[in-house]
Amino acid sequence: MRKIIKFFTGIVMLSAISTAADLSVIPTPQSVQFRPDSFGFTGLASVQIILDDSITSDDEGVNILREAIANSFGIQTNVVRVGDKSAPASIFLVIASSDTNANKKPAYDFTPEMTEEGYFLDISPNKITVAAQNPTGLFYGLMTLTQMIRSAEKGKIPCVLIQDFPSMKWRGVSDDFSRGQVSTMDNFKQIIRFLAENKINVFVPYMEDVIQLEKYPDIGMGRGALSKDEIREIQAYAKRLHVQIVPVFQTLGHFENILTMPNYGKFAEYPGAGSLNSTNPESDKFLFDLLDEVIPLFESEYFHIGADESWDVGLGANRDLVAKEGVSKIHARHYQKVYDKVKSYGKNVMMYGDIILRHPDILNQIPKDIIIVDWHYSPTDNYPSIKQFADSGFQVIVSPGIQNWLNVIPNYDAAWINISNINLEGYKMKALGSINSTWGDYGGPNFREWNYLGYAYGAESSWNTPGMDGETINRRFFRQFFGCEDSRLSSLLIHLNEIPNLTNFKEIFRQPFFPTDESAGKILIRSRQLVENGNVELSLIDDLRPVIKTNVYYLDYFEFAAKMSIFMGERLKFTRDVSRIEANKEEPTLTENDWNLLQQNCTALIENLNDLEHSYKSLWLRTNRPDNLSRVLNLFRVQMAYFETTRESLFAHSVQIPITLTSKFITSKQNPDSDKPAPAFLRKTFELERLHGIKSANLQMIANSEASISINGKSVGRITATKSLSLLVENQRIGWWDVLDKLEKGKNIITVTVQGYKPRLPSIANVYLELQFEDGRTIVVQSDGTWEAATQVKDGWQLGRDTGGKWNSALIFDKY
Repeated sequence: MRKIIKFFTGIVMLSAISTAADLSVIPTPQSVQFRPDSFGFTGLASVQIILDDSITSDDEGVNILREAIANSFGIQTNVVRVGDKSAPASIFLVIASSDTNANKKPAYDFTPEMTEEGYFLDISPNKITVAAQNPTGLFYGLMTLTQMIRSAEKGKIPCVLIQDFPSMKWRGVSDDFSRGQVSTMDNFKQIIRFLAENKINVFVPYMEDVIQLEKYPDIGMGRGALSKDEIREIQAYAKRLHVQIVPVFQTLGHFENILTMPNYGKFAEYPGAGSLNSTNPESDKFLFDLLDEVIPLFESEYFHIGADESWDVGLGANRDLVAKEGVSKIHARHYQKVYDKVKSYGKNVMMYGDIILRHPDILNQIPKDIIIVDWHYSPTDNYPSIKQFADSGFQVIVSPGIQNWLNVIPNYDAAWINISNINLEGYKMKALGSINSTWGDYGGPNFREWNYLGYAYGAESSWNTPGMDGETINRRFFRQFFGCEDSRLSSLLIHLNEIPNLTNFKEIFRQPFFPTDESAGKILIRSRQLVENGNVELSLIDDLRPVIKTNVYYLDYFEFAAKMSIFMGERLKFTRDVSRIEANKEEPTLTENDWNLLQQNCTALIENLNDLEHSYKSLWLRTNRPDNLSRVLNLFRVQMAYFETTRESLFAHSVQIPITLTSKFITSKQNPDSDKPAPAFLRKTFELERLHGIKSANLQMIANSEASISINGKSVGRITATKSLSLLVENQRIGWWDVLDKLEKGKNIITVTVQGYKPRLPSIANVYLELQFEDGRTIVVQSDGTWEAATQVKDGWQLGRDTGGKWNSALIFDKY
């Protein structure tokens, strides 16, 4: 007997309420009524998809459905128009926008909340109907059917009546590709398609300096910046999938990637700042030049101006003005200028709300039609600021986080608590929607591929608030993403989720022997847990490879996380062994076997690091442009250098390993009651009997936020950078120079001028000069308490020719 499936749209929508059951569908439909029996695909030779004139033959929803039918059942699909009887069909798939078609359609009552994105999915033993009032609702109905087909058991899907619509209008994901990983075009499309299939309708690319600009072509150079044509292509693709692209382009803070470039430092609040000078007309002109290129590039009627974490405002050029008028007024005035600029393009303005929460009087100084993106990433059950913004007359979009930043793998438990709870609170407060945040702090070492489960969490709790429990969503995700629901996937996730509780990239990439306050017992427990978890994970991954049907490549990313876990566990144990030996001065009591074992363990760590680096590079390049990769790979190589130095020491039967810089951070005498640090002028004289035979002369300086260094009155270099979340900028906080040509026989003098701007952080510098001689001798000149320091100087101070200056011994600053 021939079965017929009819897919209808363009009708009116209904309002029955039922209990949703587990269909392995993400997000959970609002209402699911189960019926006896099922619809079977087994034995069908082909599926004919019948469209009316209002639906294009290349509709993406239809294409995705056809792909799912082919992949799941091996059934060919054909697309024809209503009334075309030229070929017999095993199944009719009718998508119609009116009642005037050959197939009688049942009446559906559409409720108001279903108008824009709602749909009905009606499956009986002999037919399937999708009904919606517009293409977006139809698309989401097709996505639900697609997911049901992918999870079909024995070629059958259950008979159901689904009535579905979103709890929240905005269901978004923001993606940071300004600090490290920049997706390839294929990867951008892969992510957008995943979002669309899970009914996420907004993709928010976070941009700082990764757009190619005609007026300022050096911005984004070598950073993987997207061309305008690429951005248009991404938008066109997303539009076909009913996803709008809403950019975040920073307009005040987090401008450091640009402001640390030589051509643009003049627009900063102070040299090295991450925030623009918001009262400088030239800064405004520069910002508006950027906006004039970026705003019209995006089709969305919304534009996100960023404006978060602008902590530098008022610490430099605007310090006096802030003291006079208050920091709130300075911020509000800048927001208004940017608002006016964006509105001139007919766009609606969005901005982050964290600075407003710190200075709530801003709420009364900015336009009420600004949409506040209220971000909070803590896994808690109370987010009072949503009500604060709503009560002040603003529309709010809540913004939880996937907890991926700096983690070897996202903390999915914390993410689910944060995402589900803030979305529920936002829903109760009638928030416009939710944007699920991902970040790539310090070079973005955390792979974007790990985020998909977090995307699914956001999809679930923004479409059907509060949604199902996290464990249920995990199982559905496995079913949809991997094509199976093997219990070992749940076990793997449980073990992987322990990694962010035990370590992270910040610890992985720091000096491995640096002392901490953690007890030996806790270190050893963490070490064992990391190794044991990692080994269990690798075993589970091996078992799952032949079982998983789709996205098998994803296991490579899990495997990397497991191997990183094992490496960190072994590193913790090794560094503890070495530190204990050094602390107890046990070298004389160690046998040759003891030394050999230490050497073997150190060599194993080096080899593992080398393997991890190569795996990391390969995984990065699968989905990302090569730009910015070298900065993260360098972190691996620095780790290898630490252990190679350690191994050399062990070969000499010694554990005298340099753990910290021997040079000190030094400053001049500061006024503790001043919010503005005084400048520090620092100098040190040293003698060289001869220049002949000096093989190398290397000088390193670390400073905040603005510093210049000279030798014998000859300029060596300058640093203008402040601590930030950008690895690009962090690398600029350290300067390294070859200064052989600056040295003189006899008396030499190193001079440093440094100016800090952060309150309660003095103007400090750390200097290390190493002279290597051909005969093997080494001379080191380094910053310490023997240096001279002053807050004011007279002419000639860089050559030691000033007289009557107030010079004191430099102060060592230990808290930097």
